[in-house]
Amino acid sequence: MRIIGIDWGEKRIGLAHADEIGIALPLPAAVAPSKKERMRHISAMIVERRAQALVVGYPLNMDGSVGFKAKEVDVFIEELKK
Repeated sequence: MRIIGIDWGEKRIGLAHADEIGIALPLPAAVAPSKKERMRHISAMIVERRAQALVVGYPLNMDGSVGFKAKEVDVFIEELKK
């Protein structure tokens, strides 16, 4: 299964690709000035790598609870689904 890993950040979104063997390799990060351009970059990587699944890093607090950053990731995931 081809997977794209996503590490969300407000201005920089890290990306990685795992192939059928399971080896993850970095992809160019989405660092465009606008959110719309960063989403286009991610979309292009998904199509280019023929990704079948996405994995998004979810930053929980040290005690395992959902904090402010995790809630921002929730919003990002909803935008990604669109």
